[in-house]
Formats: sequence, structure tokens, C-alpha cells
Amino acid sequence: MIKDKVRYFYIGLAVIIAWLVVGAFLPSVEAQDLNYAGVVMRFGEAGDAEILTYCVPFTESMLSGYELLSRTGLDIVASEGKLCALNGVGCPADNCFCQCPGGTSCVYWSYWHLVDGRWQYSVLGSHSYAVQPGAVDGWLWAKSGADNADLLPQISFTDICTVTQQPTGTVLLPTPTPYKIYLPGTQRHWSLKSLW
Repeated sequence: MIKDKVRYFYIGLAVIIAWLVVGAFLPSVEAQDLNYAGVVMRFGEAGDAEILTYCVPFTESMLSGYELLSRTGLDIVASEGKLCALNGVGCPADNCFCQCPGGTSCVYWSYWHLVDGRWQYSVLGSHSYAVQPGAVDGWLWAKSGADNADLLPQISFTDICTVTQQPTGTVLLPTPTPYKIYLPGTQRHWSLKSLW
């Protein structure tokens, strides 16, 4: 009986030492600082049009507007750098401007940026625009024109993203829990607590 306990103690000790040795040579994984940006989408011009907002976390120092939108998880249809449809609202990829017969009645997904509390029509496509942490991008399914800024809601980054900053520099390693180890081919187990 004592002989078995001593043998199990040495097996357990070998397992713990192996775990410590392997852990010492594994690269430590540091928690990365998360950045956040907001996305606002309005699905039409009517007063009751659906409006969605998302707070999107990312670890990069910046990312494209298209990548920000894609990280919302919504269904996106795009063609040649243009947003054709979002969550089923819009046009197919092979006819991205299907609701643009000409004139002033062209309806498409326009791209916007919230700058100093005001919506500004983007002069760059979403693939080219670099979104910084704390920024808010907007997407509007409506008639064309930079004068549609009032259709997007007056909202701020803090209205969309209410995030508590996590501490930085935290080292994440697996936590050992050597309480019960079942030995192969036996019904016996041992516990570190039973050895003390």
C-alpha cells in the first residue's frame, strides 16, 4: 500500500515536472490590446427604416472599412470593391447598381464616416479607407447624394461602444489542475491532496 503511494507520488511528480518544463519552453501569449470601432447601418429612407449599430473589436492598429463591416457578421454581397447588398437589402453582385436607372433616383449603399459628430460622405471606397480605433463608419441604403447625412442617426462612438478596457500585458498560460489522474489500464486514481 505504501509502496503504491510512493510509486504514484513519483508518477505524479514526473507529470508535474514535465508540465513545468514544457510550459517553460512554450512561448508566452500576451493578451493583445483590443481596439474598437462602431458601425451604423440604415436600411432605407423611410422613417421606420431599420437601423443597426455594432461595436467591432479588432487587434490591428487600423483596418479597412470593408473589413470592419465584414466583422459585424452580417451577410454581405460585394462586387469589385462595392457593397451591393447587406443582410438581403440591395442588389445582386452581378448588377450592383440594379436600382440606378439614372437621374437622381439612384439607390445604392453609400459609405459614410462620423467626423466631429457629423456624418461625411466617403470620398474613398471602403476597401481603401483606414478605420482608426474609436471611429464610426456608416452605411446607408438610400438615394444617391452627399446631402443624405441627416438620414443617419446622430450617435457617438460611446453610444455604440461602451467597453471597459482590459488590463494589458497579462500572460495567459494553462492553469494546472492535478487533482485526479486516472492511470491507464487501472481503475485507480490518485490525488495530490491524498499525498499530503
